[in-house]
Amino acid sequence: MTGPDRPEDDPIDAEFADVDEDRPLRPPHKVDPKSGGQWGGVLLLICLVGAGIYWVFGRNQTDHQAKDTLAPGWYDLLDCSYTVSLDGTKELNVFENHGAVLYDKSVKMNGKYRAIDGNWTFDEVTKLYSVTLNGETETYSLLGPEGATGICMLVKGDLGAADLRGSWFSTSDQGDAEP
Repeated sequence: MTGPDRPEDDPIDAEFADVDEDRPLRPPHKVDPKSGGQWGGVLLLICLVGAGIYWVFGRNQTDHQAKDTLAPGWYDLLDCSYTVSLDGTKELNVFENHGAVLYDKSVKMNGKYRAIDGNWTFDEVTKLYSVTLNGETETYSLLGPEGATGICMLVKGDLGAADLRGSWFSTSDQGDAEP
């Protein structure tokens, strides 16, 4: 047998699928990519305007509310939460929960600096801080340049005759003591 009568010589080789005759044929659904983009831009604009309004009006109110919910004196003490002695041999760390730790870097015990636990308090009337370590309490004034953040001193004694050796100075190396 020769010619198109043989199945292997058939030039059109196609498969057919059954079609549900009760269902009308529809062309494939096309999605317009521009239709959703318009709403996305509007939502983005609303979010940006809302963030701008919060930044202008709500930010100061939130700062004041946060300051009011913190332990008295902590907000101002925050920049002095990690301090070092004038000679650099001691480090004083104070925490929001009124805890305090003195690390004596001149003495190592078991490969770690000697640590003395204590606490701190704040007198709202005198605006003075007291730090108690090993049962001994010292009183400090908080001093920092106006508008400068990250710089402060806990000054021992009267500001006119401060005991600099007993005072504490903020450091940019926050918390690198080895407990």
